[in-house]
Amino acid sequence: MLQVAPKIGGRVLQVLANTGDRVAPGQVLARLETDDLEANVRKAEAAAAARRKDVLQAETALDFESRDVASQNARAEAAASGSDLRVQQALTAASLEEQQVANQLRQAYAALAAAEADRAKAHADLGRMEKLFSQGAVSAQQQDEARNAETNARARLEAAQAAVAVAEAATAQIAMKRQDVDASRAASREAKAALSGARAARLQVEVRRAQLEAALAQVKEADQDLCLAQITLRNAEIRSPAAGMITQRLVEPGEVVAVGQPLFTITRDAARDSTWVVANLKETEVGRVAVGDSATITVDAYPGAALRGRVIEIRAGTQGEFSLIPAQQTSGSFTKVTQRVPVKIALDSDGDVGLVPGMSVVVSIHVGRVSGGKTAAAASTPTASSGSSGSSPQGR
Repeated sequence: MLQVAPKIGGRVLQVLANTGDRVAPGQVLARLETDDLEANVRKAEAAAAARRKDVLQAETALDFESRDVASQNARAEAAASGSDLRVQQALTAASLEEQQVANQLRQAYAALAAAEADRAKAHADLGRMEKLFSQGAVSAQQQDEARNAETNARARLEAAQAAVAVAEAATAQIAMKRQDVDASRAASREAKAALSGARAARLQVEVRRAQLEAALAQVKEADQDLCLAQITLRNAEIRSPAAGMITQRLVEPGEVVAVGQPLFTITRDAARDSTWVVANLKETEVGRVAVGDSATITVDAYPGAALRGRVIEIRAGTQGEFSLIPAQQTSGSFTKVTQRVPVKIALDSDGDVGLVPGMSVVVSIHVGRVSGGKTAAAASTPTASSGSSGSSPQGR
């Protein structure tokens, strides 16, 4: 006996099966209104599409950021390498310039000293020649030669002084070269700072990658929401879980039903080897019964039909222990009542008598016990066909 209930609540739109109808597995028995469910599906589809667009945007942003950061790194690394080279070149140029200026200055000072000595000698020679010429000791030609020598010596002195001035002025170039070195070093520091900034920009790439991963996760979540919405929409069709016959119809079109509310009762079709009955034996009788004992069953609905079966289970508890309100002894008095123990009997064949759940049967169990090496056999008293002593076929 299967209770068919909806997985979702809602208003019943159609009822497609009636009491007595035979149904197949998966057959639609009823439909619920689906306007709100279809709207939820469309909403979930739109949300999933939006999340996929977010993924495309995140992928584009990540690609752009990666390319930009890679370009910045390449430029910064090239600038840093070039700045180091320029610093080295500036240092080399400044050092070479300083050596050249120092050599020029030394040469100029040496030339100036020599020129001063030559000028002093030429001036002294000219004074002596003029004195001797006035005395008539030397000729006018010799006096003229002395004057020319003194003039040349004075010119060389002036040239040496000019060379010293030029060499001293060249020392200013050294300071400029050193400023170039300082400027190259400053540019190198800036380039290295830019390189550090470009490397730090890689964090932005990681941020973009994290945003992409978050967008992908949101897509999965949206897909799951869409799947749930589609499942909920499918659950608006209430289907038969098995083949059988509808024995109860408990719903009408227009009713509002809740989750788990029984709408139909289906009696499943029993296989020929899966029909069984439960005999409720007295506790004074059950001790003689063992699993495997054979049994004979007669059915009130089919007089004269005798079915055969075997005991497959003896329940570990009486009926009273599993009743809705078990009887409990709460007072000091006690009334002994013989309890019933359910014994499950599988039928070898139902004999094509058409057993259905709830029929009354009479069961005779053929018991046997070994005592002193001999087997004693007896037949149990058949149970009554109705009331508390009756046994009824149950489910499969």
